[in-house]
Amino acid sequence: MSVDETDSPWILPVYVLSSRKDSNKQFVPKEGKCTIDTGNHQGNIVSREFVLNVLQLPEANFQQLTKEEEKGAIGITDHKFIPVAAIYLTWYHKKSTRVFRNMRFLISPYQHYDLIIGARSIREHQLLDVPNLMTKGAGLLGRSAVNAGKPKGVTDSMFTGRHSQC
Repeated sequence: MSVDETDSPWILPVYVLSSRKDSNKQFVPKEGKCTIDTGNHQGNIVSREFVLNVLQLPEANFQQLTKEEEKGAIGITDHKFIPVAAIYLTWYHKKSTRVFRNMRFLISPYQHYDLIIGARSIREHQLLDVPNLMTKGAGLLGRSAVNAGKPKGVTDSMFTGRHSQC
């Protein structure tokens, strides 16, 4: 089964400022595929190929990694990801008035994606709302759909080990 990435709200086309300038001396934006990844706690990631070949930014723009970033991280597939450097990029989505200036990205040696926005930036810049797992079905108003309350006959003491004496 193939995945249609064009149908995903979490994979978006974004525009990133490149090193090239137009006739008005403005940086030319280049389109990239951006994945919004709430499970990524390492940081924002950009592929080295996208930085060098699409944005045409020189390696002189690469920044040194912090000690924590140098350690890398284990991904969901149990593979270790170690970035090669970091870089600051300015990007925006075509349907938004927000421009994200000088956002730090870790540079990946892998070409599987152009950009990934990680959990810290998602939260810091309020890119997504916090999930609302509340349901408004009959009898469940104000209770979480994950924990809709105790079923009839279940008491707290059943879970604490303190049973009432009969």
